[in-house]
Amino acid sequence: MSRIASYHCVLTGTLISKLLSPQLNKFYIEQIAERGGNGFFDSSSGINGIGKLAIDFINIIQKLNFRTDLQKTTLLAWGKVLPTRGLMRAEKARCGVCYQEKMINNAPIYDQLIWYVKEVLCCPKHKIDLGTQCPNCSKTMQILSRKALPGYFQHYYGWLGINDSPIAMKSS
Repeated sequence: MSRIASYHCVLTGTLISKLLSPQLNKFYIEQIAERGGNGFFDSSSGINGIGKLAIDFINIIQKLNFRTDLQKTTLLAWGKVLPTRGLMRAEKARCGVCYQEKMINNAPIYDQLIWYVKEVLCCPKHKIDLGTQCPNCSKTMQILSRKALPGYFQHYYGWLGINDSPIAMKSS
């Protein structure tokens, strides 16, 4: 969601409250958007998963973007294999080296889908533990927030990449 919002130059909260929630016809999401609460964001772990929430959001986003391939950005293809209960993390996880690598290579910065799976504890590429806290302030990161921006902490936009990684050092 934050990647799509960033691509369209709007905040994640604006994308969800003003564009997606009216299309979803989900009263509870519209109420949260209207009140400005975080209820939806606090319980949004299934948005990348295999359940109804992921299906509903993908259908609306595909319709609005005239695309038919966005289900690949979720785990929907694995719906018949993976369990729905306990599959997704309750908090955001990230590999700081992946973020740093993308930044250095001027590649799009985004959260890897695999980071959202609860059982995945380390980055498959860099073989380091995934972090669930901001490296600057140690606060837990939310899966999704109104001000989410890929690669940055949602509360004050602190960079989540690892500046002293071998990748960063190599480019200096």
